[in-house]
Amino acid sequence: MCRSLSGADYSSWVVIPSAQFSIRSGQDDIAHYQASENFSKSFCKNCGSTISCVNDDKFPGHIYLAKGGITSEFDMPAQIQVFTEFKARWVTLDESIPVFN
Repeated sequence: MCRSLSGADYSSWVVIPSAQFSIRSGQDDIAHYQASENFSKSFCKNCGSTISCVNDDKFPGHIYLAKGGITSEFDMPAQIQVFTEFKARWVTLDESIPVFN
């Protein structure tokens, strides 16, 4: 589902507990798509950029923030690779980063 929802080979996310995240402004510019009972995506109504996802099957109680949408200074290298069993065949995994399935 990740590749079809993002339209990309893979996505980079910052995963945090949902209780530690809130949107302080711009809520009226955010649309939500419920892809399944436990998976939803939010995106900007104006430009279509992905903002966040929730996947309660794999990471209950957490929110995925699209790393590419963070505009402030942010330097956090990848710590795990997930959903690698669904990767496109042309994608090569970074063997120095642990895989979580």
